[in-house]
This record gives sequence, C-alpha cells and structure tokens, in this order.
Amino acid sequence: MLPSGWTVSTVYSDYNNGGYVRAVYVTVSGGYFSLFEGHFCAGAKTGCGVGGTSLGTTQFGDISGELFYDGSNYSFWADCGAHCAYTALAGAGTSEATFRSYLAAMHKVP
Repeated sequence: MLPSGWTVSTVYSDYNNGGYVRAVYVTVSGGYFSLFEGHFCAGAKTGCGVGGTSLGTTQFGDISGELFYDGSNYSFWADCGAHCAYTALAGAGTSEATFRSYLAAMHKVP
C-alpha cells in the first residue's frame, strides 16, 4: 500500500503465455508508481522497462533484485524463474530513498 495521496489508475492482467499482472498508481501532481509481476518478458531484461545505470541490489519485500536509474526514473528488476519476473517503476521526482522504501514495504498477497 502506498502512502496517502496515491490512487489506483489501472490494473491489467493477461493470462496468455504464462500470465502477468500490471498495476499503476498515480498522484494528482503527476507522480506514478507501477508494478509488474509474472511472465511479461520471458526472463530477459531487454524490453522489460528497466535500464540505465545499476545502483546495486535492493529488496522488493522479501525478494532481492537490482535497482536502476536512467537519469530521471528509477526501476527495479528481479527474475524469479522462467515464468516469473518482478518490475517496479517510479516517475521523475521520486527520490532513490523513497523508491527503495516503497519496494521494501511490498508484501506478497497469497
């Protein structure tokens, strides 16, 4: 759950090719935070919305992955096997510390 002021913009799921879920959250001031989970890019970072300079590892709840910065946006990538990956993206204006805190606070929903 994100802090006060954030609302759900869209949630999308597709169950073809292993399936995935995408959720996008926004603020009235233009901030965004999006989450992807599932088989959305067949285990390859290329084309999966991550890129830029690696800032090392960080936690997505209990999952360890890699944090990237492309000059204006932060992204997170964790590969959990042939049919699963996690990606999170934060819009411009989000600090590294804030993005890391959002990622660390994530919980898997059974």
